Parts: sequence; structure tokens; C-alpha cells
Amino acid sequence: AVSADRLAFVYGGDLWVANRDGSQPRRLTSHAASEFAPRFSPDGRWIAFSASYDGNTDVYVISLDGGQPRRLTWHPSADVVSGWSPDGKRVLFASPREVLNNRSNQLYEVPVEGGFEQQVMKAVAYEGSWSPDGRLLAYRPYRQANNGASGWRQSRGGTTPPIWIIDPKG
Repeated sequence: AVSADRLAFVYGGDLWVANRDGSQPRRLTSHAASEFAPRFSPDGRWIAFSASYDGNTDVYVISLDGGQPRRLTWHPSADVVSGWSPDGKRVLFASPREVLNNRSNQLYEVPVEGGFEQQVMKAVAYEGSWSPDGRLLAYRPYRQANNGASGWRQSRGGTTPPIWIIDPKG
């Protein structure tokens, strides 16, 4: 993830930050479980990420200064961070929690201060990002068709999924 002046990345299963030029890397987490999907808050002071600290993938936030990550979701389904609301008050994430076949995801938001998750829309989605004014949502409706080298065998075209844009209120 990239902010105005920092990079956030995962190395060795831990979350790290560095200057945009890669200098001064600093580890933020050191838990035995893997952290992934880091995303900077709009003001660049927080990082939302997913981790499997208690045997389940949930949403966490941590200050850019470090400290103890704060857990935001508690559902037994996997919750994978996708982004932030433009005002920085909610974390956007994907989860299969309300999909009967458990093979697809939908988008949800959870307040940074804690509270109940809210579904953003009924459509299936794996990733999303709000427009700067918070009115439109760009999202991927499904996963990449093929991953890794196996995706190129008998290829019938690109494997990049489409990006859709929706006004969730309309």
C-alpha cells in the first residue's frame, strides 16, 4: 500500500512500513500469524489489515507509530481488508459471511472506533474502493480466473477480471 509519504508491505508474514523510497523500513507487527492486505487510512496515520491471530481472518487497525493492533471484526468467516471510507471513519472489507455457497464475497464496512459491520451492497464483490467524494464504489465482482503459471495453460485470453462502478444509494 502507498500513502503520500510511506509504503506498507508484508515481509516474513509481518507488517512493515518504510519511506516511499524504501528507506528506513520498520516492522509494525511480530505475531506468529500472518498479516496481509494493508491499506492506509486517508490521512495516512492508520493502517487497516487482515490477520489470522485467533485462527480466523479478521480486520485490524494499527497506528503508523506501532503499538497493539485493534481488532474490528469477530465473525467466523474470513474478513479481508479492501480499503477505507473517504472520511477515514470506516474500513471496507470483503467477506463471504452472507453468501450461501461460501464461494463468493460481498463488501462490508466497520467503524474504526468499533461497532457493528454493515453490508455496503448485495452484489458479489472481492475488492472495492470508494471514490474521493464517497458517492461511487469501484469493485471487482469476482476473483481472477486463473492464478499463477497454471492459468496460462490453454489460455483463452486475459485473466484480469472487470472493474465495475456503482452508486450504492441508487
